[in-house]
Amino acid sequence: MSAKTIVFLFLVALATSHAQAPAGPCCYPDQFVIAYGSQSGISHFGTAAAIGIFANSAFDFTNKMIGEEGTLVVEGQPPKDYKVIQDYAQGVQYTIDRGESKCDKTKLAGPMQHCVPGGAIFNATAYLGDKKLNIDSYYYVILTPQQQGRLALSVTQGDCLPNSYSFTGKAGPTSILTVTGYFNYVQGIADPSAFFDVPDYCPSYITAESELLKQLKYQRVQY
Repeated sequence: MSAKTIVFLFLVALATSHAQAPAGPCCYPDQFVIAYGSQSGISHFGTAAAIGIFANSAFDFTNKMIGEEGTLVVEGQPPKDYKVIQDYAQGVQYTIDRGESKCDKTKLAGPMQHCVPGGAIFNATAYLGDKKLNIDSYYYVILTPQQQGRLALSVTQGDCLPNSYSFTGKAGPTSILTVTGYFNYVQGIADPSAFFDVPDYCPSYITAESELLKQLKYQRVQY
């Protein structure tokens, strides 16, 4: 079975229906917290590696911020606890190695993506369980000098909660296959400071990208 077949089966959850396409791509709730697990396989100049992430993310579209706390596992390396703060209002991102109390500050490109991209193509409607949760899946082709490939995502019908995400393609010289599943949605953000407070040891100036940030980017191809 090919990697593309595995991703497709994951997205449709083994059960699709042939409902009409929704009127248009939906927009995510303004403020929420959600957990996810992600697995990435990469090949860089012939060297392959596996990367896993388990994290909790807070999305605050009102204040244009995303905060995330999680654990990164790279094949052959010990697990690493990290925190990421993306401040779209200021156009900066903080990537924090919590175990070593290290932090880098980098520029954050592009607007915050509040909705399923307008250029996304509807793929299918599927259900999870005994038709208790319906999801809509979309795909989006990326062709830029930096990235080429196919991004697929699915959201729940009605409230537009993230359900799954995958990317198959290349970022620069690196081939990537990433599959992500979301769970444990909570409406609102009970403790914003836990996600968005910047540690005192973070620099006030723009720095170079850390190895931690480069590894995290394999999961989050921009679209």
